[in-house]
Amino acid sequence: MSEKTKYQMVANIIRTDIAQRMAAESGRLPTEIELAQLYSVSRQTIRQALNLLEQEGLVERKQGSGTYVSRDQGRYKTDNRNVGVIFSYITEYIFPSIVRGIVKTLDEKGFTLSLSSTYNRTDNERAKLEYYLTHPVRGLIIEGTKTALPNPNINLYEELEARGTSIVFIHASYDQLKNPISVTVDDRAGGRMATEFLLDRGHSKIAAIFKSDDKQGVERCTGFMQAVSRAGLTLNDDSVCWYNDLNRAGFTTSAQLKNLINGHTAIICYNDMIALDVLKAIKLEGKSVPEDLSLISFDDSLYASIASPNITSLSHPKDELGRVAAEKVVNMICGKQETSKIFQWKTVERASVKELSFANI
Repeated sequence: MSEKTKYQMVANIIRTDIAQRMAAESGRLPTEIELAQLYSVSRQTIRQALNLLEQEGLVERKQGSGTYVSRDQGRYKTDNRNVGVIFSYITEYIFPSIVRGIVKTLDEKGFTLSLSSTYNRTDNERAKLEYYLTHPVRGLIIEGTKTALPNPNINLYEELEARGTSIVFIHASYDQLKNPISVTVDDRAGGRMATEFLLDRGHSKIAAIFKSDDKQGVERCTGFMQAVSRAGLTLNDDSVCWYNDLNRAGFTTSAQLKNLINGHTAIICYNDMIALDVLKAIKLEGKSVPEDLSLISFDDSLYASIASPNITSLSHPKDELGRVAAEKVVNMICGKQETSKIFQWKTVERASVKELSFANI
């Protein structure tokens, strides 16, 4: 995603100024020369910005008279202070906490929001993006869909940005976009942290389960492999398992998972939901946590604290993740330059990891 051109940034500022009643009672805007002086840009930049706003239906030009705020702004007027939020899921797992941070911040800034889910399908993502092309909003906060894979909707993201829509990604963004603004957690560092936590407690036979179709899974696996290598251990291919939304149900009863359970002393799980599934599978094998097998996972969700035993899990500031994403999209709407933000993980130790003596290694 390219940096916004100067005229797109100026268009964003004019939108905000119009919302704050920059236009005269007649609806007439200052002249192009006056606007150029007001914003310290060239008249050509102002003309490009007004062309963009005219395409959106926010302003209209009257030959020989000037530029006016459109009396029939239609869909634009309705969505003038609206931000779209597109997540894979909204009501499940950690997402309500992140959404809460977004809602609170947008409300404080005077914006409304519309929520929608893709259920982690790119065809659903495409439908949402196409909707916002015909029903413009000022900004979008998006959790990407299958971010580890090539995305077929990149052209829609580029079109939305060209029309002046400010976009912030959460959790991960797409490599096909140029310089996207994102709010993420350092997943590679997280993979190293989880592995080193186990290594420090005497574990050397460590397995891991990661999600194959999103960047978080790939990055956590990279960190896991780095930590194993630095410890001077050899990683066996059979020690790493991958799953996705389509095969998750079958994976939890697979021979591959049984091999992990019976051939290792500890398992790193992609998230707390998978950890809960693995915990059930361990019990079905007649083993127990942490006596026979240790577990560590990611997200520090309710799942980790209600499991028996409670699961050690890496935590990130969920509400803060949403708050920062909302602040960034509002700043971009107001014409400010923004940069990406990376949060760090913190280990929340519970009862699922056993410290091994050297005799057990």
